[in-house]
Amino acid sequence: MDFDERHLRAFLAVAETGSLGRAAAVVNLTQPSLSRMIQAMEQRLGHKLFERQSKGMALTAAGEILLPHARLLAFEMRAARDQLDALRGCAGAWCGWARWPPRCARWWRRRWGRCWRGTRN
Repeated sequence: MDFDERHLRAFLAVAETGSLGRAAAVVNLTQPSLSRMIQAMEQRLGHKLFERQSKGMALTAAGEILLPHARLLAFEMRAARDQLDALRGCAGAWCGWARWPPRCARWWRRRWGRCWRGTRN
């Protein structure tokens, strides 16, 4: 099974929102590209993860099995990223000339998935 963090985030977004349209907005993709990503993931895993219904998407038995593992993987990846950011001194984030407070830095990481460090004077 080979899928990356983007696939994991896409799966979790669809599972949590129950809709391709809302999930696409969450992961900042178009609906067709998100649908292709989910289909590719289903093909690689050899199982349908979602039932396509008239009122959204519902997890199949395989999707229900994958969901807690996907949440754990996402949590662990976030924790590892945070620890590595702290190791290199990125508890906050630098944006141009100003240091963002940790609260803003957390928002930035949730939104963009990484800590950005601009030029530091």
